[in-house]
Amino acid sequence: MRIEDYIATLPKGIVSGDGVQLPARALRRMLGLAGIRRGEAFMHLGCGDGEGLRIALEEFGAGSAVGVDTSAAAVATARESLPGDRCEVVCGDAVDADVSGADVVAYWFADEAITAPLRRTLSSLREGARVVSVWGPPAGCLPERIDFPFVLSVAPFREAKSVREQLLAVLGVRCVDFVTAWEYSERYTRAIGPDGNEGNRFLTMMQAVTMWIGARNLGVSCTSEMPESIRTYAGILRTFYGIEVEHLLEGGGESQPGPRGAAHAQ
Repeated sequence: MRIEDYIATLPKGIVSGDGVQLPARALRRMLGLAGIRRGEAFMHLGCGDGEGLRIALEEFGAGSAVGVDTSAAAVATARESLPGDRCEVVCGDAVDADVSGADVVAYWFADEAITAPLRRTLSSLREGARVVSVWGPPAGCLPERIDFPFVLSVAPFREAKSVREQLLAVLGVRCVDFVTAWEYSERYTRAIGPDGNEGNRFLTMMQAVTMWIGARNLGVSCTSEMPESIRTYAGILRTFYGIEVEHLLEGGGESQPGPRGAAHAQ
């Protein structure tokens, strides 16, 4: 089974980030990275059941909070549990949200069908507004601060000149090797996984292999030849899980020139 076929069997939200609830510890790290201050306006795109809104209001002292989610059921749950005088929860698409009044915006989306138009949505933020996201900054932009996998960006956003520049800013490296792919994949799965599942080795393995292949196809891997460790884990995925990944390599072994988008494969 090709990895695309395996991913197609998963709930859509697991891949895109849409409709998936981050654990409370992850939300606290995101809000801490954003440095949300007492009285500020907070907005959570893809707010789910509203836990992030509650934490912003009760634990960080946000003056107001607005949540947006496509799930009517999640919106109903959030509305029932949150104070209506300081909190509004809207059922709708994140890309259609009016973010112009927010001091801090948080989101976790990985699907380019969402992140590309969302970049335009975020362009209406006023100067100094902060955006905290998962894995990477808004499309084509440079971050201000990193607590990986959480990324802080500040409006007006700085444009990345190349994939390599974005990679250096997000990962702190000039190219992706096995160690980088594994370390950051592990940080990601530990941070966003449910409580008690922070060390899921299968997810880390799959993420690391696809991350290196994605970097190689973008021309930002340290070598065009697959490292032995990546090859070994690709073999484990094939032998024990029936998942094929090596077909994802482009160009028959030659690196592709960057830039061509975000420096990650997710």
